[in-house]
Amino acid sequence: MDSVIIKIYSREQHISQILTGFIILKQEGKINNLIIEKHYNAVCNMPNEHIVEVVLNREIIIAYDVHDGYYFYKKEEKAKYDNYIEKVDFYFQRSYNESENKLLNEPDKIFPLGLNYFVSCNNNPLTKIDFQSKNIHDFLASIQRRIAGRNLYVENFEKDPSKTKNIPKIIFITRTWGDRKLDDFRADCIRKLKKEYGSSCVAGFKATKDTLVNYPDCVLPKKITKKSNYLKLMRESDICITTTGLHRSIGWKFAEYIAASKAIVTEKLNYSPGASLKVNENFLEFETSEELIKQVKKLVNNKKLLNNMKVLNSIYYKGYLKPEIIIWNSFKKVLEKF
Repeated sequence: MDSVIIKIYSREQHISQILTGFIILKQEGKINNLIIEKHYNAVCNMPNEHIVEVVLNREIIIAYDVHDGYYFYKKEEKAKYDNYIEKVDFYFQRSYNESENKLLNEPDKIFPLGLNYFVSCNNNPLTKIDFQSKNIHDFLASIQRRIAGRNLYVENFEKDPSKTKNIPKIIFITRTWGDRKLDDFRADCIRKLKKEYGSSCVAGFKATKDTLVNYPDCVLPKKITKKSNYLKLMRESDICITTTGLHRSIGWKFAEYIAASKAIVTEKLNYSPGASLKVNENFLEFETSEELIKQVKKLVNNKKLLNNMKVLNSIYYKGYLKPEIIIWNSFKKVLEKF
């Protein structure tokens, strides 16, 4: 690619994956000229703060929307998206749902982007300290992102699939959101997993005021939930469990598990993870805590299914989810259509 101009409108961690992909492509020599422009004061003009806008070869405008969920139901929100999508040539969407997108004026411009997670690399401006920031809040926030980003480089997630021969290790680390029904459901899942699998399973909430008061039997020690320790534990596990994220989204953990070549059991998905990621092959789904235990048992009792899922997820990661690949695949789609 001759020229790529990236416009970012916020410092949200979600967009770090997109920047990482472009930066790695530049390092690999696949992009000749890469410019990253910060337009933080113009975020109010965007449909949401999780959109990265790209001008390719000075003529093609591409939007990458990594927002958690679907926001088109209200008339005023729909108008925002319709007006914005009219101005771009391609709109790649993390939380892609074909039937819901038909409510918009130009659904043919919208394509599935794939999974999202907070991942970074050298020279990513979102995980650098912003010494030029004009206010103390943004400066301190940049320090926090820098500290977090040091442990979130691409290689920190990656692991080749390892064959499970003995008792599989299971992990389910989650948090509460203040929605009692949702939080109670997660607590029920934690309790059933601990009862069924004991020492071979690490399951629980991060320690917060809410969890310590309402779910004290489900709280994990802080040393386990610290991001660097969690990543180490996750990479050593065989079966990884995740629930639906905010706004019905596919959460970051799903992508992290794919990057580490894990077998996955997830709460039923509401958005498309991409055509090449298939239920019962790359992941199993559940809707109740009883069904969760049943699906985990399938993997525990069937090593062939478990190990094959790990291999398939490693293949998917290398072909669709690596940050530079997710961008490169979008380029191929653009050039196919343009």
